[in-house]
Parts: sequence; structure tokens; C-alpha cells
Amino acid sequence: MSSIQKLWQKVKYFFWVIAHEWLFDLSFYVGTVLMWMYSKFAVKHIGRVPNTGGVIVTPNHLSQWDLVVSNYVMPRAYYPMAKAEFFEFFFVGGMVRLLGAFPVNRGKADRQALNRAIELLGQGKALVIFPEGHRSDNYAIGKASNGVAMIARKSNALIVPVAISGTQNISRNKSWQEGKSKWFFLRRPEVMVRVGEPYRLPPPVPGEHEDLDELTDLIMGKIADLLPPEYQGEYSPEKRIERKVAREQAKKERAAKQAARRAAQPTTSPTQEVVS
Repeated sequence: MSSIQKLWQKVKYFFWVIAHEWLFDLSFYVGTVLMWMYSKFAVKHIGRVPNTGGVIVTPNHLSQWDLVVSNYVMPRAYYPMAKAEFFEFFFVGGMVRLLGAFPVNRGKADRQALNRAIELLGQGKALVIFPEGHRSDNYAIGKASNGVAMIARKSNALIVPVAISGTQNISRNKSWQEGKSKWFFLRRPEVMVRVGEPYRLPPPVPGEHEDLDELTDLIMGKIADLLPPEYQGEYSPEKRIERKVAREQAKKERAAKQAARRAAQPTTSPTQEVVS
């Protein structure tokens, strides 16, 4: 390895950090201008995202504009988890890597992405993860994967719920656009972003099997409770209660089966030695 290559190995991380921070600042200001141009944009409780320490920011996902919204509510440069398909394109992949993104293969357990997320949180970094993994088809919260629950449990990081409503009307919702101007900057739909209180997952109960579906319901419920009812989707209070009742019933049935198996096992008595 030449001396120039050795020098580059030492300084490349420094240059990457500068590029990451610079691109975050640039995208913050550019994104802010775009949001104000194309929408009537409002944010509640923007100061709730901590400035330091490992934190997972969990927004719902309505449109590509949610990425701009996420950038706006963050007080520092962050690391987004992005679908692996983004990294297959040379220019796009390079840009998202400079922004700090790391890939995740959706639809399956991605151990590498999980470990990367936990590593970053351990370093005190901020992550932005859309738990649904993709944009909602009907603009209400869809079924989320258990990935965020796994990351939050293993890292014990703070979680900040972010509830976004209205971004789908900027470019996706054709029914809303009917009768409106064709020009984006003349439509200006209302966009509301609510940032919830930071929290951690409750500690696991010793000796009990932990249900990741239950933790995911908790995480998504925090987001849904900040949204109007029409956006709550799979995580409306009624649906969460239904799933909770079903889980409790399943636990009782498993406990009854285990008790029955134990009762069916033959009891053994100590062997008595016969002395002749």
C-alpha cells in the first residue's frame, strides 16, 4: 500500500463525517423551503427529539415527502434505514450512503441491518426507521414488522414517535387533487407533524417469553395515538385491544396445554430395595 493510500485510510472517515453533516444541513434547509412551498406545514413539539444519545425516531409513512419531514424534525444528523433496492443504483446509492443510510432487506429477518442499527445506537447515534417498511396504500398505518421492536429491545434506546398526516396530498392522493390546480405550489395541502414524548420499552418480565408482536403494537400505538382516527389503520385502539385479547387467550391456552402435559406424565416413586 502506497503512502498516499495509507494517508487516505486515516483521513477518509473524517471527510465522510464532514460530508454527512454538510449534506444533513443542506437537505434540512432545502427540504424546509420545499415543504413551505408545496404545503401548509406545521409541527407540534419539535423539540422532543434529544440532541444527544442513541434514539430511534419512528414516523408513519404516507409518501416520499415523509423523508423531508423526518429531516425537519431532527436536531442533528441521523442514520436512516433504507430499503436495499436504493443501493443498487450507482448515483442514488452513493447519495443515500453519504446521508448515512444503511440497507435493509424487507420481508425477511436481516441480521446485518439489525446489528448495524444496534451498533449505531450504542455509539449514541440517531436513527430514523419507518416501521411499516413502505408507504401506506390507503394512507392509514399498515401492518408493521417486528424489526424496530427487536432493535429497541436489544439496544434499550429511546424511541420517539412521529405522526405525519397530509403529505399524501402533495403528490399521491389523486382524489384530493381533483378540482385543484395542477401546480404543486398552488395546491399547498395542510400537513401536520406531531412529535410524541420519548420513551423506552418496558423491561422484560423474568421467566416469561417476550412477544415481539405485543411490543410492535406498543410502538405503533404511540404513533397512532398522535394521529386522527382515519390515519390509525391497523393500530386503532379497537384493533389493538382485539389483538391484546387474542394474545392473552393464546397464553391461557398454552398454559393449559403445558399443565395437561405435566399432569399426564407418570409419577415415579423411589425404588425400594428388597432385602432377601
